[in-house]
Amino acid sequence: MHLELRLSEKSFANFDDLGFLKSITSGNTGWEFIPSPGWSLLVQVGDDLVTALPHGKVEVNMLGDEHAMSLRYRQVRAGDIVLPADVEVRWTLRDDLLSGKVNVMSLDPSLTLEAICLPDIILPCETDADVIVPKDIGWLLKNAFSVLFGNLDSPGEYVMHGDHIQMSAWIESTRSFYMDCRDTTGWTRRWNWLKAGDRQIRIRIDHLAPRPESSTLACFEMPYPVNLGARDGHWFSSASTYRQWALNQSWASRGRKQRSNYIGDIACWLWNRGSAEHVTAPAIELSKRLELPVALDWYWWHKHPYDTGYPEYFPPREGTERFMQVVKDFRKTGNFVQVYTNGMSWDMTLDSWDEGKSAALVTEDGSYWNVTYNTWVNRPLAHMCGRSKQWHDVVLGIAKQAHELGLNGLYLDQISCTGSRRPCFATNHDHQPGGGNYIMAGWQELLEKIRRQFPDMVLSSEGTKEHLLGSLDGGITLSTSFERVRMLPDPLRASSRPIPLAQAVYHGRGVHFGNVAILDGIPPYDEFWPPKPYDGPEQDWVKLCPDQFAFELSRTLVFGIEPMVAKLTMDHLQDERYAEDIDFLVRLCRFYHAHRDWLLWGTMLHPGECRCKRHDLASVTRDVFTPPEKAKITTRDMPGMLHSLWRSDEGESAVVLVNYSREDRSFSLIPADDLTVKTPTPSVSDSGDGVITGTVKARDMLFVPLRAR
Repeated sequence: MHLELRLSEKSFANFDDLGFLKSITSGNTGWEFIPSPGWSLLVQVGDDLVTALPHGKVEVNMLGDEHAMSLRYRQVRAGDIVLPADVEVRWTLRDDLLSGKVNVMSLDPSLTLEAICLPDIILPCETDADVIVPKDIGWLLKNAFSVLFGNLDSPGEYVMHGDHIQMSAWIESTRSFYMDCRDTTGWTRRWNWLKAGDRQIRIRIDHLAPRPESSTLACFEMPYPVNLGARDGHWFSSASTYRQWALNQSWASRGRKQRSNYIGDIACWLWNRGSAEHVTAPAIELSKRLELPVALDWYWWHKHPYDTGYPEYFPPREGTERFMQVVKDFRKTGNFVQVYTNGMSWDMTLDSWDEGKSAALVTEDGSYWNVTYNTWVNRPLAHMCGRSKQWHDVVLGIAKQAHELGLNGLYLDQISCTGSRRPCFATNHDHQPGGGNYIMAGWQELLEKIRRQFPDMVLSSEGTKEHLLGSLDGGITLSTSFERVRMLPDPLRASSRPIPLAQAVYHGRGVHFGNVAILDGIPPYDEFWPPKPYDGPEQDWVKLCPDQFAFELSRTLVFGIEPMVAKLTMDHLQDERYAEDIDFLVRLCRFYHAHRDWLLWGTMLHPGECRCKRHDLASVTRDVFTPPEKAKITTRDMPGMLHSLWRSDEGESAVVLVNYSREDRSFSLIPADDLTVKTPTPSVSDSGDGVITGTVKARDMLFVPLRAR
């Protein structure tokens, strides 16, 4: 379903009866927007932040034909005050999308521009809806109106700072209202879903403006367009629309040939923490069982307790000589190792913090933006500004020391996850305070400096920020373990599901890995932390949640993400209680490695519809700093098996099915594309009416080549 659009001067002749989109779209979509100009400004009036809307008549100019027009506004209303302004808005019809840009050429000196808001629209909600949330690999917020606004306990709004992929959609049944930003340089912005009235949702994107030295210079032209349109109701249709533009951007230019490093060769990641013997022995043993290489993502190797002491990592906690020998011996086994560092944090309790202040991200009130992650120790970590040259020198020094230790892999935490969410108001950095693209440009420059100095250094970070895909070799994601680590006491997350949005857009052009699949359900505890602040015994999490580990691995695989196991020990590998899960891990990693042409480098296809028996999945929800008595057991109704469809670079299509449950499962698959089984087998066949049917054994996976029907 696409919008059929037309523009006419009559539609915009009078602001008072302007119905945004409703007046310029034909009625085939059924969308009925509340009359509005479709945009607004956020301005500061004294100490207050208010919305400014256009006021009075608008000057309309058709630009050549019915596919483009310019609207010129000479006044804005901020609260009860009408003030002079000069704002131009341009609308263009392109590829079934309405594309808009706003140029604030001048404002009254009493107003300070905070952001241009485009779109700013109000949409009646006749039914509940789902929202694509472009965080990490992607989330789908289910029943969004009820969750956000349904009762007194609802938050009433959802404000998201930044985005990893610049698109979203409001999905109602078989239709969706699609939005994207086509920003090629990484500006700061906010996405807002706000209650506007009874059964009305206000959708607004704030494009944060730089702060001029004087309000008389308050002019800001959006450097990129916003696109709006209608698509069918599946999230994949919106992803496909965005993909057509995204794959033509510079950050998507590194494909299989440009990513020839160990990340493309491994069968599994190990997210292990602690002493050398504790982390390397199980990695080597798993590699032997796989008969394939693995990569070790080594945490808690540094001299300070985890989430403290950054950016002071050296010497390693077991000494430089011991560490170098362990790395050398481990690499000789044919496996790979990278170490944890934090790419953007400085411990504010360190003596060196006086030095770090000048590189820190400064808020509008002059304080330093900081977060306390480690609730056992409670030491705040200040975020650094990506544009700070001083911080660049610090990170380059860390990379140099890591390289000298014999490492050829370096993990830089947070840069790709939270590194450009908020603007910086420092006056001593090489950027204008407030909104802009300077932070993203700074991270890109920093990563390029590391790559130039250490060309064999493989670089990764947390998250899927698209502007950094070309600068990083990989990114870890935790959302594949959504029920374990994302479902905190938050109605938004409790009503959300992860979707492979990043993979639907960028698979094959960016490599993502990871989950938090822990065999025993017990998070690791750093030996450098104080004694555990809780005495409660651990429960038998495996007995309580027998399918969680296998489910997390299965979701990782079908999403086209490199598999990972967290906190694997030799005790786990030798304990019969975990033998079934270890066997599943080994077979799944071999399966992944054998089908990397699809699952690592291929293109994700529309998943279609797969029907199978549902399954009540019990999961323990617990992060690193959750004591056992506060861990939650949640149960979710899930498909009994997971699936995805792929096409290799050679044009070969296939479906991947994984049965994570402990009983055989039959299925019927209706592909969205006109595909069928290439060679029927006793396990899988075509019923002849466009439906693929079959059975997957308990705790097993199936790869089925497909052909055009």
